Amino acid sequence: MAQRLCIQITEKDNVAIAIHDIPAGTEIMPGVVTVEDIPQAHKIALTDRPKGSEV
Repeated sequence: MAQRLCIQITEKDNVAIAIHDIPAGTEIMPGVVTVEDIPQAHKIALTDRPKGSEV
Protein backbone atom coordinates (compact mmCIF):
# COMPACT_ATOMS: atom_id res chain seq x y z
CA MET A 1 0.00 0.00 0.00
CA ALA A 2 1.37 3.41 -0.97
CA GLN A 3 2.07 5.89 1.82
CA ARG A 4 -0.40 8.77 1.92
CA LEU A 5 1.41 12.06 1.30
CA CYS A 6 -1.25 14.69 1.89
CA ILE A 7 -4.75 15.30 3.24
CA GLN A 8 -7.57 17.01 1.36
CA ILE A 9 -10.30 17.66 3.94
CA THR A 10 -13.19 17.71 1.45
CA GLU A 11 -13.41 17.17 -2.30
CA LYS A 12 -14.39 20.86 -2.62
CA ASP A 13 -11.03 22.01 -1.17
CA ASN A 14 -8.59 23.47 -3.69
CA VAL A 15 -5.61 22.72 -1.42
CA ALA A 16 -4.24 19.75 0.50
CA ILE A 17 -1.86 19.63 3.47
CA ALA A 18 1.43 17.72 3.31
CA ILE A 19 1.57 14.94 5.92
CA HIS A 20 5.30 14.41 5.31
CA ASP A 21 8.09 16.23 3.49
CA ILE A 22 7.40 15.70 -0.23
CA PRO A 23 10.21 15.93 -2.80
CA ALA A 24 9.80 17.78 -6.11
CA GLY A 25 8.50 15.58 -8.94
CA THR A 26 6.23 13.48 -6.71
CA GLU A 27 2.73 12.66 -7.95
CA ILE A 28 0.60 13.36 -4.87
CA MET A 29 -2.76 12.71 -6.55
CA PRO A 30 -3.63 11.59 -10.07
CA GLY A 31 -2.48 14.40 -12.37
CA VAL A 32 -0.97 16.53 -9.56
CA VAL A 33 2.85 16.55 -9.45
CA THR A 34 4.90 18.74 -7.12
CA VAL A 35 7.22 21.21 -8.87
CA GLU A 36 9.30 21.94 -5.76
CA ASP A 37 10.03 20.32 -2.40
CA ILE A 38 7.04 20.67 -0.04
CA PRO A 39 7.78 20.71 3.71
CA GLN A 40 5.53 18.78 6.11
CA ALA A 41 2.36 20.69 7.14
CA HIS A 42 2.48 23.12 4.19
CA LYS A 43 -0.53 23.67 1.93
CA ILE A 44 -0.39 22.41 -1.64
CA ALA A 45 -2.50 23.97 -4.40
CA LEU A 46 -4.36 21.24 -6.28
CA THR A 47 -5.18 23.53 -9.21
CA ASP A 48 -3.56 26.60 -10.70
CA ARG A 49 -4.41 29.53 -8.43
CA PRO A 50 -4.11 33.22 -9.30
CA LYS A 51 -1.81 35.11 -6.94
CA GLY A 52 -3.79 36.38 -3.94
CA SER A 53 -6.78 34.10 -4.55
CA GLU A 54 -8.64 32.58 -1.62
CA VAL A 55 -7.75 29.04 -0.53
